[in-house]
This record gives sequence, structure tokens and C-alpha cells, in this order.
Amino acid sequence: MHDDKAVRLDDDFDVYDQVKDISQLKVKLYYILFFSAIEVVLAFSWIGFITFPTISISTLHIPVMLAAIFFGRWAGCIVGGVYGFISIWKASNIAFVAGDAVFSPFLSGDPVGSLVTAVGMRMLFGFLTGWVYEELERLQAEWLLL
Repeated sequence: MHDDKAVRLDDDFDVYDQVKDISQLKVKLYYILFFSAIEVVLAFSWIGFITFPTISISTLHIPVMLAAIFFGRWAGCIVGGVYGFISIWKASNIAFVAGDAVFSPFLSGDPVGSLVTAVGMRMLFGFLTGWVYEELERLQAEWLLL
């Protein structure tokens, strides 16, 4: 009456594979947290945001790109989100550069637009960096020597 395949366990099922996948996921999460911590350290040091009189230049995109390349597009997306929230915090600080108020939902006058610009675009940057790298790796381009 019952389909034999639906009742019995798959022959290829192995508990070791599940444990291995969980441990790999934990390692990946640790590295995502590591790159997020690098984001925070860079953000609150002089290297993270290089300020000029009207605007600041950020080096926080580098850990986002590294996370996306080494751990995939979703890792880049998460670290990019951390980058976005840090830039909101920094832009909302009155003592910071006036041109960065565009990224602050409190100071810009357009809260939704600044959230999309600060967080959404940085998450998209991390995702697309990982996606482009995965596609280049899949195509096995000869000029990509990694």
C-alpha cells in the first residue's frame, strides 16, 4: 500500500554528513562574525572612515568583499548589512561630517531613502560581489588567478 521509497530512509543518508554540514555552517558563521567585528573595529578607528571637510571616504567595503569572496554571497550580504548599520550610526552622529547626513534616517529628511541607501545598497553590494565571484569561478576564466 505504501510506496517503499517514502517509508524507508534514503540509502545515501549519513549522520556524519549532517554533522559535517553543521560544523561547516558554524565555522562559516564564526567567520561572518569575525568580518563583522573587523567592520566595527575599522568603523571606530581612523582607518574606517577617512574624513574630508565635506564628506568621508570609507574603507569598510573591503571586509564585505572579502567575506563575499571567501564565504559566499549571503555572507557578504550579512557583513554588508553590518556596514550599513554602522554607517547609519556614524552619519547620525552630529559631530561627524555634514555630507554624510544623507545616510542618516534622522537627519536626511528621507528616512526610507536613507535606510535603502545605507543598508540596502551595502547588502546588495556584498551579495553582488559574491555572485560575480561565484560566476567568474564557475566560468573558470583564465585571467582569474586565485
